Amino acid sequence: MVADHRVTVKSGATYGCITSEHFLSALAKRVKPNPTAVAAFQRMSTPMPPPGRQGPNEQLQVKVLFKHIQVIDFIDQLLPSSCMPTPCQSGRNPVQAHPGS
Repeated sequence: MVADHRVTVKSGATYGCITSEHFLSALAKRVKPNPTAVAAFQRMSTPMPPPGRQGPNEQLQVKVLFKHIQVIDFIDQLLPSSCMPTPCQSGRNPVQAHPGS
């Protein structure tokens, strides 16, 4: 069992001061990958159909909302970091109109 700052192994021994991140990254180096379960899941799963269009007076469906969020996230991944907003270069708070006010 992996808790916040301790790990308990099958034999019952508990080790403290170990973060789950460090434990899982060390475990990943020792475990041999076995893609059988993933391959079986991919064979059996079917992709979800895209949500249909909604009328202007219909309530927003959750699946349509998530579709819009995925599109926004995809666009953010495509934009180079130079297009992202940067903090004000003058060192002043951009909301502050006059220094000292």
